[in-house]
Amino acid sequence: MLHSIIQRIAAITITLTMALSITSCNAGNDVAFANESETSNAAQDQNNNILIQTVGNHSNQNTSDASHQANQPDPAAPTLSVTSESQNSPDKFGAAGAVTDQELTLEDMLTYAIEDEYLAHGEYQYIVETFGSQRPFSNIIKAEETHISLLLPLFDQYNYLVPADLSSEYLISPASITEALQAGVQAEIANIAMYDKFLAQNLPDDVRVVFDDLRNASLKHLEAFQKTRG
Repeated sequence: MLHSIIQRIAAITITLTMALSITSCNAGNDVAFANESETSNAAQDQNNNILIQTVGNHSNQNTSDASHQANQPDPAAPTLSVTSESQNSPDKFGAAGAVTDQELTLEDMLTYAIEDEYLAHGEYQYIVETFGSQRPFSNIIKAEETHISLLLPLFDQYNYLVPADLSSEYLISPASITEALQAGVQAEIANIAMYDKFLAQNLPDDVRVVFDDLRNASLKHLEAFQKTRG
């Protein structure tokens, strides 16, 4: 009987020991699982942060690239060139411009005058270079230089800027000496008409004297061209 009781006590002890062991093992597993879960969650949070930062950086880069591209000129777009009308239109230069100008100022008249003298000098110089030194062109070139020198002091006298010589943009290209002589005739006729219009204006005395002298010189040039042309 006693032996039976001892065996039961031993069995109960073994059972309790096993139960405690299982409980302890389960608790350890729970702690390990919890730690593993926390570690996994932390890693996931870090990955999410990296992903968010990467996406944000990529978005900012795209925005920067789009802004840069927007500021760049479109290679397919046409390039517009804006130029002054007077620089491209022969009817705004020299005698041609003076004849059509209905609101002449003193500065306008001096500008048209020197432009036309530039044009005559440049045209006659081109003709001499193309067809050789022939009269009356070789003589009249020197006269045109004198005309320009008479006009220059008037710009200084009245505080006007001297226009640049743009006559090369308006030169004609005669195909023969006959055409060159005819071009000379037409140029002098236009020059005379310009000075006639200026002399009809209210002018300072010194300007009137110069314009009158230049008109008279052009009359002589016209006669020379007409005589040579025949």
